Amino acid sequence: MLTIAQREERRSCIGGSDWASILGVEGAYGTPLDVWRSKTEPVADEESTYAQARGDALEPFVVQWFGREAKKRVQVDKWVDEPVPFTPDASLPLWWKCQIDAIVHEDGHVIPLEAKTATVRKRGEWGESGTDQVPLRYVVQVMAQIAYLGVPYGYLAVDIGGDEFRHYRIERDDALIAHMLAKGAEFWRLVETRTPPAPTTTAEANLVWRRHEPGEWLEADGHVQAILRAIAEHKAEEKSRGELRERLELQLKMLLEHREGVRQGDRVLCTWKTQESERIDTKALRKEQPQIAVRYLKTSTTRVLRVKEQSDE
Repeated sequence: MLTIAQREERRSCIGGSDWASILGVEGAYGTPLDVWRSKTEPVADEESTYAQARGDALEPFVVQWFGREAKKRVQVDKWVDEPVPFTPDASLPLWWKCQIDAIVHEDGHVIPLEAKTATVRKRGEWGESGTDQVPLRYVVQVMAQIAYLGVPYGYLAVDIGGDEFRHYRIERDDALIAHMLAKGAEFWRLVETRTPPAPTTTAEANLVWRRHEPGEWLEADGHVQAILRAIAEHKAEEKSRGELRERLELQLKMLLEHREGVRQGDRVLCTWKTQESERIDTKALRKEQPQIAVRYLKTSTTRVLRVKEQSDE
């Protein structure tokens, strides 16, 4: 996981791992708005997850094993306080930068090597070793490094589940790099102007447009009315399904009565167990200790979308 200093530095550029989210690639770990916020909002201190810490710990070993399996001369990223052993492509904009895990000295070039770890359940996303069949989110990351170093190809090595190693060669794709340049320029203008990209989820829409403007209304045309009718129809279907589920659950509970659950031999099919939880009685606290209650009040703001019943007019 990147340090606070590294994340602070990345606010001034588009890094290799940002590209999948910016381009909207399937399987990306974020959205354009997520990346935009990481560039425009203060860097927060974050603790590594287990998966992130495991990946960081295994990365040097994956790089080392690549050198052994592929019989390549690999140089690990140890040039933080030393002269960098490569020169970035001067034709790229200043916002295009990459953190290189390791490099391979080959064919007169400095070739990037990206190290990854993957869980067993993601094995199906990876092709045979020696091919270029890797998840697209990693193709664009390696392509960013290829462009950054101005070289004809790059390598990617992955540990899958701790018991399998594979490595890949990604060829330079100038058409893809041109597309990334265009999309990156559009995105960076949004960063520079502090203009958020279009939201891709309703939760993001709530972040972008936190408050309404009293008195401002959108006039309904045919397109808007069609959306409203579709939402209303889905809500009606959800209500119908909810009512059906309520009836079915009642039937099951009447059969269970005091029993812990349902099983078939040794196989548990469902449980209905008693659970206890403790919560602060805020109503009583406000009544009996109002001065204490007011000290811990937290106001939250959200916008609620309520679609009225639609007529056929």
